[in-house]
Amino acid sequence: MPDDEPVRTARTAAEPMAVSRDELLRGALCVWGLFVGLFAAGIALLFIWLSLGTPPSLSTFGFLLWIGGYSILIAAAVAAFAAAVFTPLVWGLARALRRQRRVGVHASAYVLLGTVLAALAGVMTNLMVPGKTDLILIAAVSALIAVPLGWWLTARAALRRDRGILSRRERRGRIDVDMIAEDAATD
Repeated sequence: MPDDEPVRTARTAAEPMAVSRDELLRGALCVWGLFVGLFAAGIALLFIWLSLGTPPSLSTFGFLLWIGGYSILIAAAVAAFAAAVFTPLVWGLARALRRQRRVGVHASAYVLLGTVLAALAGVMTNLMVPGKTDLILIAAVSALIAVPLGWWLTARAALRRDRGILSRRERRGRIDVDMIAEDAATD
């Protein structure tokens, strides 16, 4: 996209917080990635905490690595399914809030959605691994943090792009016309 081409956006004066489908999908992937990353970090911290006070052995480490990897893969698969199921709900929420300019209203809505998904993640984890409160807590806290944080990161990137502030990846593909003119003038 040349420098003089305006940035296309879903937002207008009447709908200052509108969301495009691409931004919705980016947000869903961001939330999914955040959930999986937070869940993996939680599992790692749990294993570190469980291994405190016991001498480390290679077999224990291998077992924990296997169980942790398995848990993370299961969590990633369940989260991908949840993302596919809940993305239409989020699309409806985003469409309902598109005229609302105040970020606090959006943040509150996504914190509430994160709370609902955290409860659901806790219930699902309890169904899969009954009574494991540490895993239930890790799944719930990961969902509680991932949803509003994913919304915030995605909305922030979209609004920054609207103001002409591009990410490194977007800047990398752009042609700097001024630089070319300056280079031609000095040659």
